[in-house]
Amino acid sequence: MPARYGSTSTTSAADILPVDRAPTATQWNSVARTWTRRIDQQIADLERLKRKLTGCIGCGCLSLRTCSLYNPSDTASTHGPGARYFLGN
Repeated sequence: MPARYGSTSTTSAADILPVDRAPTATQWNSVARTWTRRIDQQIADLERLKRKLTGCIGCGCLSLRTCSLYNPSDTASTHGPGARYFLGN
């Protein structure tokens, strides 16, 4: 799974919130929108991964029969390391 599943957006969102009082509705809504976008993106990434788990994802292993059709000689590696087709290449 891509490394982007850390909590970087929650860390940066925490920087927006006041430390000495409860956030205003506007401040909290801003943070909530940020988290919602991040969560929606993670859900979409996971759903895409789920759909592609049984096929070639362009990782370079070339172990599935379909890999030779979808990724001959690991041509996906020209886009960088990792599961290139899962990442959108």
